[in-house]
Amino acid sequence: MPLYFAYTTHMDVSAMAERCPGAKLIGTARLMRHRFVITPEGQPSVVRDPRQAVHGVLWDIGFGQLRTIDSDLGLTRGLCTKALQPVLKTGGGGACALIYFGMGEAGRAPNGLMEQIIAAARAQDLPAGYVKELESQLPRGGAPVLVGGALGGVAAEASAAVLAKRPALKPSMPGVRPRFATPFDRT
Repeated sequence: MPLYFAYTTHMDVSAMAERCPGAKLIGTARLMRHRFVITPEGQPSVVRDPRQAVHGVLWDIGFGQLRTIDSDLGLTRGLCTKALQPVLKTGGGGACALIYFGMGEAGRAPNGLMEQIIAAARAQDLPAGYVKELESQLPRGGAPVLVGGALGGVAAEASAAVLAKRPALKPSMPGVRPRFATPFDRT
């Protein structure tokens, strides 16, 4: 069964039990040389940063549960991509895990989403400095609106609205599909 590195609301054990019954929590881990960001669509993501690390949890999930996670994180709507990346387990050792990457950075999270991610990070006892970093991403102003599911409710609606306004990518030559070296090269 594949390993999945969760750094969003999927760190919440009860939410994962509901969304992916049978998923087994392996423990906390970190993705080195990356930092947490919010995409223009309001989706959590990570981008390369040689001085940072993203903390999260490692799940052992069934192949059938990948479709649920793909849908939750917007892969089916073109909001992200996934790749196998090495992560470091907190107790020692490494693992290769599926990680979802959003497209772009410098966005704003819908109200309620960052609060859920921060609560999940605290429940997993992630480092206090990292939780403080997540808190710096909290949206300013407005009453928090609770987001249902992993990225459902307000986040899904906001993402769909932004995605609908985005112009479709067109290849420069008919019949030629652009190639990207990594998921981070897409903008």
